[in-house]
Amino acid sequence: MYIAFAGSNNLCIIFTLIILIGATVSSRKHRDLSTKLFIALCSVELFALVNNLFWYTYEGKLRSVALLTYLKLMTYVMIDVILIVFALYAFSFVSRKKRVHPVLYGVTIAVAVIDILQLIHGTITGKLFVVVDYHCVTGALSNETAKFPTIYYIWLYATLFYYRKYMSKRQIIAISSYLLIPLLDAIMRVLYPVRNISYVWAAVCLQIIYAIEQSHVIYTAQIREKILKEASHTDPLTGLKNRRSFDETLRSPEMGVPSGVIFCDINSLKYENDNFGHSAGDALISRFADILCSAITDGEVFRISGDEFVVLFYKVGDHTFNKQVRDLSDKINAHNRIASIGYVCGGEDAFDMVGQAEQAMYADKERYYRETGKDRRT
Repeated sequence: MYIAFAGSNNLCIIFTLIILIGATVSSRKHRDLSTKLFIALCSVELFALVNNLFWYTYEGKLRSVALLTYLKLMTYVMIDVILIVFALYAFSFVSRKKRVHPVLYGVTIAVAVIDILQLIHGTITGKLFVVVDYHCVTGALSNETAKFPTIYYIWLYATLFYYRKYMSKRQIIAISSYLLIPLLDAIMRVLYPVRNISYVWAAVCLQIIYAIEQSHVIYTAQIREKILKEASHTDPLTGLKNRRSFDETLRSPEMGVPSGVIFCDINSLKYENDNFGHSAGDALISRFADILCSAITDGEVFRISGDEFVVLFYKVGDHTFNKQVRDLSDKINAHNRIASIGYVCGGEDAFDMVGQAEQAMYADKERYYRETGKDRRT
């Protein structure tokens, strides 16, 4: 019996550890309340499994009554701890759509804490168990320890049944899997009254929850994070990368110094806005963005302000860079010199290169206004 118990316990330790690591690593950038509580649930379950294994391994071998008493007490106490964390985890799904009354949280924790205090009192008085000759001798209270978790689960699921309309079917199935614990444990205690394998069943149900719900929660959070990140780094008008993305790219050690930089500024945007409205100005910006993207095939294009665009080239040779500058210039001229450009190829500092390209753009803009005779203030 011990070999079977140790084998199942060790297997559950491995699976629980894998789930804990997976949930922690995959959600390290974004964790909602449900994920945090699931990680906590995995952690306390793993502690309970390890504690259980230590107790059954060293009972009768460890020559310390105090340590044996602690290990045995924790096999009882951790059931209540798991109940508390699991209840909070279940309520976290409800709280996404419906506020859970604070009194319910208080009762959930208080009832379990009271049972923990009773277990500690039973240990002190010897009614729960006593250690004799480095072996555990159970007391009268030991036979009653399975009743509280069963009653607690019935109350908890009655509460969740009341809130069922605020949970998805997948969440209900995942949470309901934990009902297997008191039922299967009761059956196993009838078959093997000496061994308490509640934590093994808890670990099995933990894996069911992860497979059904928590992996979906983490995946959804990752997708949401990706969407939010893309939105925060994207210009909504043109769909190009924005100033924030531009600054991060320039400062990124991984990107290094660009091979070349093109700096562009739309001509007469103020005139377009003042005479035809901002919708016309937006159309001009979008049109130039399309021209820019059609000409640039090897660089990263950014809109860094209202009428300013920058193209960064990385690991691109001089020939390729110069060809793309010519292609862009030809397209700009074909569209009535829609923008002024400046560029620089080669350098030791990314920010200096951007500054040099910007100065070259201003020189080109001076030529534009001088040759067209337009008022640069418009």
